[in-house]
Amino acid sequence: GRIMANLMRKTLYPKFIEALRRGVPMIAPCNGFQIAVQLGLLPGPLPGGDWCASAPAPTVALAQNESARFIDKWVQFQVPTDTRCIWTKNINSTPATSLIPIAHGEGRFVPANDAIMQDIESSGRVACRYGANNNPNGSVGDVMGICDASGLVLGLMPHPERFLRWTQHPTWTRLSNEEQQGDPLGLQMFKNAVQHVTKSKTQNRVEQSV
Repeated sequence: GRIMANLMRKTLYPKFIEALRRGVPMIAPCNGFQIAVQLGLLPGPLPGGDWCASAPAPTVALAQNESARFIDKWVQFQVPTDTRCIWTKNINSTPATSLIPIAHGEGRFVPANDAIMQDIESSGRVACRYGANNNPNGSVGDVMGICDASGLVLGLMPHPERFLRWTQHPTWTRLSNEEQQGDPLGLQMFKNAVQHVTKSKTQNRVEQSV
């Protein structure tokens, strides 16, 4: 992640900022999360602030798991009620279906200091957390993923792209028909992003026609 972020700092960072100013959602799972924090896309400026012209120094990191081992498992997924994240807002799930797969050796979320963590928490930039007593890597505040102040950029250690069908759930054969009626958690996240963009485009067309 660090190597890739350094390669991207001078060339791609300005393009990412241009896209964000156009309202383009971005998702960065696992290694992508590591890249996004090293590149300075996350946690980004505070609400009301503006992006730096060049990539800023990282303020959070994804450090080695406390166990010092690679972890490959499904973990509990929780969304804070005050999150700004357009990807994770209004996720519907039951205790049995609020699971998501992880596979990483360096996923422990660590802010540079307490003040940065407080800013992330108070500004609604925690996008998702590990469930109670289900933090697999020792992440501070049980943080699984964070977003920027616009809610467009999501970085998270799990892999939502690996839970788009119910048959990918580790115990799908034991889920009730009722529990499998809606979309799986990962698919809900991608649909949230599509719905956000569709709504934004509709609003823009209305405003331009007035």
